[in-house]
Amino acid sequence: MNIKINKIDSLCFLLISSFVPLLVIIYGDYLYAGLWYYLVIPLAAWLVAIFFCSRTGFLSGLAIALALEYILFLQVNWRADHQQGLLGLVHLFSLPGVLLGVIYSSRLLQRKPRKSWLAVLFISCGSVLAGFTLMQVFFYLFSYLYAGFWLLVFWLLE
Repeated sequence: MNIKINKIDSLCFLLISSFVPLLVIIYGDYLYAGLWYYLVIPLAAWLVAIFFCSRTGFLSGLAIALALEYILFLQVNWRADHQQGLLGLVHLFSLPGVLLGVIYSSRLLQRKPRKSWLAVLFISCGSVLAGFTLMQVFFYLFSYLYAGFWLLVFWLLE
């Protein structure tokens, strides 16, 4: 397998991905995960993305999606009266969806004819956001079902 690294797209990925750690340094870490978390996740996503897809715009779309996810989660705790420390765990457990989105969009783009860099950017960004959201839905659904099951058991035992 031949891995090609698009230098301009990787530079755009680096610039977009450095925006969130700068926000964390300026405003504080409201996911309570540490600065390493905001650096390692984009690095791991970059490694997976260059392994699966090398089209121009793919890495930029991935970086935009990751930055949007981080900012949405940080914004929840920035504006909350009582900050939730477990919000970082919800973000962490939703990250397999990013992997699914990267793999899905890379396979989709390999099967389709050549597209413009803007179309590739939108496809990768949309797929990653959809995968992340899907994992959140599963996380909340299964946690509520699990808690509901135990509430029903305790109610029946009374």
